[in-house]
Amino acid sequence: MGLFRKKSQPIPYHGDLKTPLLSFGRDVFRLDDAVRGVLVTGGTGSGKTSGSARALAMAYLKAGMGGVVMCAKSDEAENWRAYAKAAGREADIIEINEQAERRFNFLDYAQATLGQTFEGNLLSVIDTITEAATASSGQGDGENRFFRDNAREMVSHVLPLLIAVYGRLTVRDIVAFIDSAPTSQAMVADETWQAESFAARTIAAASLLMDSDPDLEIHGEYWLTRFADWSDKTRSSVVSTFTSTVYPFLTGKLRDLFCTHTNVLPEMSHSGAIILLNLPVKKFGAMGEVSQKIFKFLWQVATEARQPEGTKRRPKPLRPVFIFADECQFFTTERDDEFFSTARSARACGVYLTQDLPSFYSRLTKGGEHGADALIGKFQTRIMHGNVDKTTNAAAAEMIGQITKQQASQQQNINRNLGEGGAYQPHDVAQSDNSGKGMGVSTTLSTYRDYAIPPDYFTNQLRNGTKANRYKVDAIIVTAGRTWKHSRANFIKAAFDQRL
Repeated sequence: MGLFRKKSQPIPYHGDLKTPLLSFGRDVFRLDDAVRGVLVTGGTGSGKTSGSARALAMAYLKAGMGGVVMCAKSDEAENWRAYAKAAGREADIIEINEQAERRFNFLDYAQATLGQTFEGNLLSVIDTITEAATASSGQGDGENRFFRDNAREMVSHVLPLLIAVYGRLTVRDIVAFIDSAPTSQAMVADETWQAESFAARTIAAASLLMDSDPDLEIHGEYWLTRFADWSDKTRSSVVSTFTSTVYPFLTGKLRDLFCTHTNVLPEMSHSGAIILLNLPVKKFGAMGEVSQKIFKFLWQVATEARQPEGTKRRPKPLRPVFIFADECQFFTTERDDEFFSTARSARACGVYLTQDLPSFYSRLTKGGEHGADALIGKFQTRIMHGNVDKTTNAAAAEMIGQITKQQASQQQNINRNLGEGGAYQPHDVAQSDNSGKGMGVSTTLSTYRDYAIPPDYFTNQLRNGTKANRYKVDAIIVTAGRTWKHSRANFIKAAFDQRL
């Protein structure tokens, strides 16, 4: 606790899943809804950030949650500082920013906490880096998947050697080993390379430890045979897939923040800290994206590993925690699908916001649209603001579903009959009138199936805040398995006040 706040008293929180967080008239959004995930969509200027996202953030903070905030835009951290102040949680803010007062050596942390499962989680930290770089570059899978898979295998043969010989990992050592690895069999046999190469010295030192760890021989042979025998083109492509991503961590602010010492941990959020990853993508580009994804991955692993406190017979409920990502397409990873599938048991409340589904689809390199749909399906509450994207609006209408509607039509019939007859006599006239008029109206009532909310409703029927709309922001909300009391349907139209 002392690492992030001066208060001696723990931060109170609500752990009961029945705890109400937001009210929509007679309908209530509870903690149980929050831990099943929320996905918010809405076009630019729709009011999603100042409307529903702000309402959720305030509700989570008032409930005593800790969490992690991803920052895509430069004003995101400022917004959250304001939320925390309004909720009385200002003292719980921890900010990782370019000032580098708060630092997180991710490799030291990963080795210390995940080293027992080396082949899985520790290697996944490195995998997260290459995946993040691929997504931020806008590259698709295809041939790039081949280079990513081989880069992952390459790194998997570096880490055991470095840990065995030096007892710790650094980005500098990983890069130095790869850069000095042999590129031919002639180099393997070269005495100068054997004497001066960092890779050669490391492999030689590891060979002395093979009796206690036979796997080191396999890792050494990889570099002396397979890696050395690759074609120059293949080798350079595989190497650059990894090293081009991590080189920025060797100098400047990223080195200071993530490769020196540690005074902030993901677990701090489990005690109520609000960790702002204030390295906005719009300012720091790919490196802001990659570094936030690294922290997010390790936070997810730590959050999944939590165990309830208290006794076995009377365990204390876990403190709910959140991960909040506006413009979430910058921060989604392949592991998110797995994490959010079990987030409820970990009491992790995910709130992801994006403008439209195509933006979401374009950022996931594995599985493409199907992979994105699988992840989207993990968010059991959808909040949909105004939008002009036809894919997003059509998906919203399809998800809400169709209902039976009635249409009345009328038909009017008018009949006129005219007739006249008579007989003339000398002194009088006899005449008969045989005219008539008839009118009939028939009404036909027909039924048909149609969208409960048609796609074009999201285009022009939802308010987007501002003074012109009295600062009201409208949204359609759907929660899986719920029939809302107010609407008696599976959706409700809610209004959020930007001023509250």
